This record gives sequence, structure tokens and C-alpha cells, in this order.
Amino acid sequence: MKGHVTATIYDHLNNVVSMVEGSNMACVGGAEVLVDGLTMSPSLSALVESSAILDTSNYTIHGMSFGKGYDSFDEFAHDIDMSATQVAVTAVQVNTVVTTSSFQTSAVTGILIPAFPHPEDRRLQMASTDTPRGIAMLAVTADVGHNMNAIQFSATNGLGISSIGVGCFPPTGGIRMDYYVTGTFNASNIMKGNFNDNNVMDGSGMLNMTVTSVASGAHVAEYPASGGVWMTSLLQGVSATQTSASFSSSDGRGQIGYNAILSGGDFALPNAYGGIYAIGLWCIDTKAMLASGITPPFSFTALNNTRLYKLFAKKVFTRDLTFAQDSGKNGIINKFSTPYEQFGVGEPGETFKSKIQWRLSF
Repeated sequence: MKGHVTATIYDHLNNVVSMVEGSNMACVGGAEVLVDGLTMSPSLSALVESSAILDTSNYTIHGMSFGKGYDSFDEFAHDIDMSATQVAVTAVQVNTVVTTSSFQTSAVTGILIPAFPHPEDRRLQMASTDTPRGIAMLAVTADVGHNMNAIQFSATNGLGISSIGVGCFPPTGGIRMDYYVTGTFNASNIMKGNFNDNNVMDGSGMLNMTVTSVASGAHVAEYPASGGVWMTSLLQGVSATQTSASFSSSDGRGQIGYNAILSGGDFALPNAYGGIYAIGLWCIDTKAMLASGITPPFSFTALNNTRLYKLFAKKVFTRDLTFAQDSGKNGIINKFSTPYEQFGVGEPGETFKSKIQWRLSF
């Protein structure tokens, strides 16, 4: 098995701004999940209470996460002065250098590239990511190795106001983003996203994938190619595609595609927190869940996700997948406040967006 990842950034007119691509790194967790599925005893099928363990869906891809270099987790919008912040999660603060020509917050501190991937990696960044200011005194950890979705769950995750320093995605209904130029307030807007409005991302930052019928148009329109099959809706998080109706590898199209789109606030806030330089595909860790007393079906709930995951594969980029201008006519403040409900020119919320296509060949 091998995989190829393509990430394309489009502007508000659907023009390609940049595109990066390359092979993924298959990780040991993926091999372990495949072995687990192949070595589960078929005798379990005779037991009504245990037969669901053999369901093949327990051993497939179920999530995608987004991250960056471990040393970025105490920079950018993570580096917020909690003492000067209201006792409520009210605004993401970003300090840039030049109003119209500065590109993201790396203008202040420089681009921090993630560690190179390794087959034995168990997370996107193996080093600690539990470093945002204001968390040191809390018993709750933010060390998951990738961008968390803490703001949405600030009332229940134990982080409280520190959630604003953890990030990295807009809560339901949006959040205000304040831009400062060399310390002076410049502009503000409400950033809204799809992920939390549709309850498809949990507090750890895991974007869910479900296999359901597809609403017309609610997916990445030009993919899959003719003869392919849509299996999930884009608005449900990670959308899955089968690139050949017969799934035959003889024609070179025996692939499964995993797709996601970051638009509106789902693009803008990760940018403010240092960007996205790494993405991962995750399987359910069925053995670990059974050992914890959790039995299938392993349902996903954004508020209290009990799923345990193993990293199947990861991809590290040297270019930010949310690369964009901070402000000005086509900047984040003006073109990132509303997400696309669907992918296409003229749809609600003209905004920049980053489309991720991850194809696994078997």
C-alpha cells in the first residue's frame, strides 16, 4: 500500500494560489491495525455480543488531524497574554507586521517546520505540544501532537480561558479575530467554520469520517474521476471516495481517496495559530478500546468522543497549507470570515480554501 497527498489552495474566485504534493509516510500503527483485523478470531461470529468486533469498519480509516512543528505551539496566536484577556473565550489575537503585504504570522517569528516523519511515529509531532502560555498551572494537558479544537469545548475540557491559547478552530457560530499591526489594532471580523457547526470534529482536533449517502453537490466536484463512487458528504468531515466503481487495481484506479476542505474560519484560525504543515490519517484502535471496556459499534460524538486512535499514515509539508495574506483586499479579514457550504464558484461565502486529497493505492 502506498499513498499520495495533494493540497491545493484556491482564492475566492476559485483560482489556484498554490499546490503542494508528495508521498505519505506509512506508520507502524496502520500495520498494527491491519494485523489486528486479520488475526481476530472468526469464532467471535458465533457470539451475538461479540460478533460486531469482526466488522471490517473497525479496522479502517476514521479520522484526519492537522498539525505543525512542535515548537510552533507556543508561538503565533498561541502566545496570548492571558492576564490581558477577558475571563471568557472572546477573541483570537494576531499580531502581524505590515497591513497589506505580510504573509501570516510567520512574519513575526519565522516559519517553524515540523520534524521529518518516521515510520514509527505515533502522532503528528512526537515532541510535546503542551506549551501554550497559561496552561502550565492546569492539570489538563493539551499535548496531543497536533492542532486541538479546544475553543469549542472550553466550558467542558478543563482548559477554560486557556482554550484560546490552545486553539485552533472556530467554535459554533464563529469567533472574533483581531488583527494588530506591530502592536496596534488594525481590523477585526467574525470567523466561522464548518467543522464545529456540523459537529464533525472532537476536542482533540480529530476530524471525523462517516460513510453515508451523499447530498448532491456537497463534495469536491471534480473528484473522483469518471467511474468513481462518492461515499461520504464533504460536510460530514473527511469525505471518502472510491476511484473505480469495480475497485479494480488492474486499471490503475484501485484507490480510496480521503478528502477534506478547510475554508472560512477553519482556514483562517489554523493560519493564525501557525499554519498547517502536517496532516495524519487515523484508524480506530479496536484492541485498546476493547481492553478499556468499550465495545462496538464505536460511535463518534464531538462532545465526548470515546474513540481511541492509531496513526495510519502522515504527511509533512514544507509549505503552509493555509498560506494566505493577513489583511488587505484579499486578506483573511475580508475573505475568510465565512466558509463554503459547498465547493464551487458562486456558492455561499466566497473565501479562500485549502483542498486536501489523500489517495491510498492497494
